[in-house]
Amino acid sequence: MTTESSHLQLTGRHIVSGGAVLAVVALGQRLSSLLMLPVLARALDPSEFGKVALLLAVGSVAVGLFSFGAEGAVIRAVYLREPLERAAYFRRVLGLYWIAPVALALIAVVATVGRAEFVNGGTLRRSILIELVASALLVAGMAVPYSVVRAKGRYGAFAFLAIVHTGVLVLLRILFILILDLGVIGWAWSDLGAAAIAAALGPAVIRGDLALKGGEAERAISSTLKYGLPLLPHQLAHWSLNLSDRLVLQSHVTLAVLGFYSLGYQLAAVVGVLGAELSRILLPEYRRVPIDQPQRERLSQIASMQVLVVALFGAGMVLLGPVAISVVFPAEYADAAATVPMVALGFVFYGWYLIPMACISIMAGETRTIWVASCVAAAVNILSNLIFAPTYGAAAAAANTALAYLVLLVLVALFMQRRGLNKLNLLYGNLLRRLAFGTAVLFAAGPLPTSGVVGITGRLLVALALVPLIVGWQRLALIWRSLQGRSESP
Repeated sequence: MTTESSHLQLTGRHIVSGGAVLAVVALGQRLSSLLMLPVLARALDPSEFGKVALLLAVGSVAVGLFSFGAEGAVIRAVYLREPLERAAYFRRVLGLYWIAPVALALIAVVATVGRAEFVNGGTLRRSILIELVASALLVAGMAVPYSVVRAKGRYGAFAFLAIVHTGVLVLLRILFILILDLGVIGWAWSDLGAAAIAAALGPAVIRGDLALKGGEAERAISSTLKYGLPLLPHQLAHWSLNLSDRLVLQSHVTLAVLGFYSLGYQLAAVVGVLGAELSRILLPEYRRVPIDQPQRERLSQIASMQVLVVALFGAGMVLLGPVAISVVFPAEYADAAATVPMVALGFVFYGWYLIPMACISIMAGETRTIWVASCVAAAVNILSNLIFAPTYGAAAAAANTALAYLVLLVLVALFMQRRGLNKLNLLYGNLLRRLAFGTAVLFAAGPLPTSGVVGITGRLLVALALVPLIVGWQRLALIWRSLQGRSESP
């Protein structure tokens, strides 16, 4: 058996089965939000949509801050600690998440409720406070369980938690916004209700991991915070990368153009969602530090496959994203398709950035200064939008997204190299050749229409042809055989 064959045989089932579950769940969560937009538009006026966008931003920042950047610390504990010690560690960190975020959110509520600005501030202030409590509950109930079930490859449990949370959220959106007509505050109440259900289910799913008694986890809280707190500026920078473009654009384009850009951005962001889920599947592989050449080659093969699969996600979005806009949304949303290619490219760079980031944060446990790279990339995004968006509008914002994520990828890769944390021997010649072929095919397919039988069929066929062209027939065959339980003969 060849070296590459053995590497892929060992990981093919894990990658494909886990990837299928996580990809379907991630797509379901993303599509449920996208498909709800035309429905909610009937109940919310444009100004209310603006307030909802603010709630989304508040919730995103709150979840990032309340989680203390500790997902990686929990994943490392799965592999570094013995079972009794691990159970004690999970209990302590779960307790931290139930006490600290909820207490912070409640302090904000108590400090605000009695003030005149709250009483006279309308529903938006109350909605923000409800959103803070919802974010705290979501972190309390899901941060540790999500990390544990992913690290252990329990994808059924992960899917159960995600599907229940998303399903309850959609039902509550319908109840509070469409039926009860509560508007923006209905959005916040639906987030709170879904978070409460998730908070109850999360610990129950990992009760077996918490049940072992007799172990001690020394410095569980301090080690978790030491790992995670330096990542908070890193997470805030990512929040800026995701949202600052729209904050700048709103001053320079019409609301309609901003809406087109936001729709195209949300659709293209599916590439980032899929890339992140693929990275989470493979985090356990990065945790097993390669100590000899065979292990290093094995990890390098896994990372090479990750590069190509993320590129395939991006190529598929460039081809089929505009088709989805033309088929699913009314004709007046057609301009949203122009945003998709450059933003999808940006999220390909993001998916690639997760490879050196895994080497740095999971393999080496180094989190103290990596935030500098993220902050520089965020600054590049903001400055380039301030310079070019007034003249070139949404097209500049899309291109700046790709530029900022490219800067992030380069800086983090350089950080890994300079710190001596690179354990990968990527086959750059092979990767560049496949990526060049795929890019050439994408450019050739660019003139295909995004609607009509001929255009849609042509784009689907090109997307299918890119699978073996980018990933390679041999890799596909080996993954398929691993799923069938067969091994290749020597």
